[in-house]
Amino acid sequence: MRRTSGILSLLPIPGRFQNDNMTDQQRGNVLPELVLHACDPHLDAMTRTWIFDALREISGENFGDDALLWRAWYAAVTGRHAPVSKELNQSLVLAVCLQS
Repeated sequence: MRRTSGILSLLPIPGRFQNDNMTDQQRGNVLPELVLHACDPHLDAMTRTWIFDALREISGENFGDDALLWRAWYAAVTGRHAPVSKELNQSLVLAVCLQS
């Protein structure tokens, strides 16, 4: 398993993403990356937990640890498709097919 750099390096800091600590623009900048990494099957369990905790803190929503529900929420709120890397695209297509 791996940890990624960038925004994910901030995740272990408690309360880092609480709504009152961030502007709307900052939340908007962080959400796409969190949603993207929520689907990364290569992340370790602790990092995934921090990602979903941050999504809950920022959004005030709770879709548990279901990356596909978070992606659907992101698309509904922003009117844009949730970001996905080429590497993860295959995993997402497979997950959707398995749920059908």
